[in-house]
Amino acid sequence: MLLEILPEIKDQPFPEMIQKVYTTGIPVSANEILGKVSYNGQIKHKYFNVVFQPYYEADNSISGVTQIAYEVTEMVMARKKIEESEQRYNMMLMHSPFTFAVLKGKDLIIENLPTTRLKKCGEEGTI
Repeated sequence: MLLEILPEIKDQPFPEMIQKVYTTGIPVSANEILGKVSYNGQIKHKYFNVVFQPYYEADNSISGVTQIAYEVTEMVMARKKIEESEQRYNMMLMHSPFTFAVLKGKDLIIENLPTTRLKKCGEEGTI
């Protein structure tokens, strides 16, 4: 019945996850799982946090699966943009002609030093 309503999920992990819960009784959850769903007749790539739990009858038999799905596409895309921005920023700093260092802890351990500075420090990167 589910695949009749949402045929686009046929070749995705969701039917297998649901079947696993139904046959084993073990809940399954996944965060930021990519799914292809139909919106207004178009297939869209969306990220979801999902939980599938067995639905038990009074006699303790499993008669179905309860699903909770929350779309988190905007959150995932925002995080990816931040990660890409941080990567570009770090790359820019590491190839910068300016001298800087990130010093960590009370012993002021050098955590980040641009590659241009490492070349001046020697092969081992020690000062």
